[in-house]
Amino acid sequence: MHEKPITVTYKPAPGLASQQEYQFQQKGHNSDAGPIIEVEVLTPAFYSRMVHYTSNRILLLEEALPVESRNRTLFVSDLDSLTALLDSAIEITEAPRVFCHMPLIDRLRWKGLRLLRCKSPSQSFPNHTSDGAEHNEKQQSADFTLLDQHAAQDCFNGEPYRRNVTQLFLAQRYAGGFPGLISLFDLSARAMLTMFGLSMALSLVDPPKTTDISDLESTMKFMLFNAVHGWAFLKGVSAPTGTGGRYP
Repeated sequence: MHEKPITVTYKPAPGLASQQEYQFQQKGHNSDAGPIIEVEVLTPAFYSRMVHYTSNRILLLEEALPVESRNRTLFVSDLDSLTALLDSAIEITEAPRVFCHMPLIDRLRWKGLRLLRCKSPSQSFPNHTSDGAEHNEKQQSADFTLLDQHAAQDCFNGEPYRRNVTQLFLAQRYAGGFPGLISLFDLSARAMLTMFGLSMALSLVDPPKTTDISDLESTMKFMLFNAVHGWAFLKGVSAPTGTGGRYP
């Protein structure tokens, strides 16, 4: 007996976008109408919290069915069916391949995101998480999520996703959960590198008359003049040329 397709109705957080509907069906399955799963994001905070989870089951339990109901950020009409659907997606996903095809510098950037991933920030109301959930989350902390894989492979905005999520994890770990402090540090670093590079350029244009500048010293100063571009390169400001942010 063929299984019926599953229809998922997704409603984003208020004011962000219109409701969307998706249908999932494997080849050879019954084309008759099947179960409908309603998914509604109750608050925009869900989007910044979901990137912390590597387990779909824990994500749904913590955000859709928290111990403290006032902390709920997601509504799911059929939690078990949605969990099974997401788990089946994991089985057919060839996760490591997308990252193996990347240039070395991009693999290092994505590895940095993976290593920085941490537990989601505390909710407004006390919400005691079970020890089992925390243990499972720690066990899978080294994995890429389906969202990571989708952003790296299927999205033209993969690089903005990686930078923003990395900034979010850095803020959670080192800046008390305030991404603005990470942005301020980045701005300060760029300003300092620019000023330092400008001073190097001026010393090349108008060197002291009593000092002989060697070719090596001139080259080093020219490289320091462009240090701000090196900083941008390490962060990965732009997607790889000719790929549109995609990898095979």
